[in-house]
Amino acid sequence: MAEQNRKAIEEKYVMLQLIDAQIKEFENELGALEQRSQELVKLKSSLDSLAKTNPGAATFASVGLGTFALSELKDPKHVLVNVGSGVLIKKDMESAKELITLQLHELDKAAAHLSQNMHTLIIRAQQAETEIQELLK
Repeated sequence: MAEQNRKAIEEKYVMLQLIDAQIKEFENELGALEQRSQELVKLKSSLDSLAKTNPGAATFASVGLGTFALSELKDPKHVLVNVGSGVLIKKDMESAKELITLQLHELDKAAAHLSQNMHTLIIRAQQAETEIQELLK
């Protein structure tokens, strides 16, 4: 009987460790989603500012990795949006902001789904801890 108890405790403990690892993974994913969401909010704000800029205004254009070039703004009412695979599509500011709003909504849905899964895992971890405590008595 003691051997069965020991094995049951070991199995529950291993399951608890796996759940803990998965919870940490979900926390990391939630952090990444939050960071992406903040970047999109900042982008939306930048588009608002850009739309108020006069044509011909001097601005800095990112050339990558924190490097910028002085440039002249030709059309502050439109932007090029990367839609994947390096394909750029010209969009007016409102369409670009609508796209960002849609992306923010999708991020919120993904975060809610992750949070729900994480909550379920936390409940399972608490149950496993309770079962271990009962087996130790």
